[in-house]
Amino acid sequence: MANIQNLTLNDSDYIRFRELILARSGLHFPEHKRADLAIGLSKALVESSLVSSKPNYDLGQYYNLISDTLSPLGQHELGRLINLLTIGETYFFRDEAQFDALYTHILPSLIERKRAEAAAIGSNTPPQLRLWSAGCASGEEPYSLAILLKELIPDLERWRILILGTDINHDILKRAAEARYSDWSFRENRAKLFRAKYFTTEANGRFYQLNDAICRMVTFNYLNLTEATYPNYYNNTANMDLIVCRNVTIYFTQEITQQIIHRFYEALALNNWLMVGHAESSLSTYRAFQARNFPNTVLYQKTGQPTFWPEIWHGSAPTNSKPAYLTTLEPTKFTFEPATQFASPPPSPPKPVSVQVDTYELARTLIETGQSDQAVQQLQIKLATEPKFAPAYAMLGRAYADLGRWKEAKQACEQAISLNKLSTEAYLILALIYQNENKLDLAITNLKTATYLDHKAPLPFFNLAMVYQKNGQIELAKRTFEVTIRLLEKWPTDKPVPETGGKSAVYLLQVSRQILNGLKK
Repeated sequence: MANIQNLTLNDSDYIRFRELILARSGLHFPEHKRADLAIGLSKALVESSLVSSKPNYDLGQYYNLISDTLSPLGQHELGRLINLLTIGETYFFRDEAQFDALYTHILPSLIERKRAEAAAIGSNTPPQLRLWSAGCASGEEPYSLAILLKELIPDLERWRILILGTDINHDILKRAAEARYSDWSFRENRAKLFRAKYFTTEANGRFYQLNDAICRMVTFNYLNLTEATYPNYYNNTANMDLIVCRNVTIYFTQEITQQIIHRFYEALALNNWLMVGHAESSLSTYRAFQARNFPNTVLYQKTGQPTFWPEIWHGSAPTNSKPAYLTTLEPTKFTFEPATQFASPPPSPPKPVSVQVDTYELARTLIETGQSDQAVQQLQIKLATEPKFAPAYAMLGRAYADLGRWKEAKQACEQAISLNKLSTEAYLILALIYQNENKLDLAITNLKTATYLDHKAPLPFFNLAMVYQKNGQIELAKRTFEVTIRLLEKWPTDKPVPETGGKSAVYLLQVSRQILNGLKK
């Protein structure tokens, strides 16, 4: 027994608590953060059910409690500890240079492109924008994005806007939803200017309440970034236009960070943007993106072309061939070895061969690489020559759904089914459309049909289990996840699961087991 206020962690306690927190949340407390872990533990212990009014604690008993995954009390205590370890500092329009880039370049270009896309479909089609603040803490960041959109889009009522704020801390998400802030949240000059316009001052003059119009623009949800549950249409983390994740991955190991950035890349639609904190800027981590320079900051764009990374780095390449991490964003000079000299003239290049490309297969490749707008064009060409080719209509439905063009997606899927009532893919996309419309019963009906048509395919069962969960049908969700897991366990590990964008059975198996374990708690 020892006093909570004087909590210190010996090597054994430090290691076991560090590893438990890492395994359950992905949060990493290396040696230089041992004191931070001790402070978080002391705060959690003060209000722990084990301590009550006593000034002392039994650290071993507390560890046993929070490591018990079957104990509701243990789960609650662990959640409270994680909440205390993840209270991040944030404020409105934090980092002037980054918000300047958003306000003057990124968001205006997105708005212009989205208007053009909607106009090309039809005058009654609303433009759409999907923004995600990952690790949103108390909400200042997603609300800042909402205020910028309010300033930049005069006809905002015509638009379909999703601004998603996610965090692992349940308590701080509740605070975010309340949208009530003190002077400390308005440190930036831009925040002070907008405070009079979008906030009302409480009677005591100490707090400011964000107005309802801005609050309604933002949706808050719990999400653990270290879990492989995104990107996914079921939790609104797919087909994003902008992801903002600042000063979050600094708490994770490099391996976990790489996994998160990979999932962010998959969550973004082509040519869209990722914004991270300056402390997280490492070219090697974001190599899949193109780094774009703006005044005093850098953002990352998904173009389909990774950042150029030569094999030979002048004065910096480690001998084990792993890329060196850059500590600066200044332009890097490369030095290359001289080109190989041919003893005789190089051979003539082969003559080009004419290859007939099937537009349907080309469209499939375009969709899998995030180029759904181009896939639509190829499928329209295919259907112009083969108007009764049902698979093309089903794939067209998928492409339209990826673009958020739900009405056209539904029409394409219905046409596919009219031509071929056994089109599993069409039923899968229809289910997604109905879920977007919050018609979960119709989504379930279509997913059931898909499972009947292909009872060996894992994806229809996986999607059905997800909708059951969302609809509150937990027992059905459990049973369906169990079926999904059995199917995935039989799936070849080196063979992607169809219609998942190249996801492996191992990936879906991991996700299914994680969710099922959570439902059983």
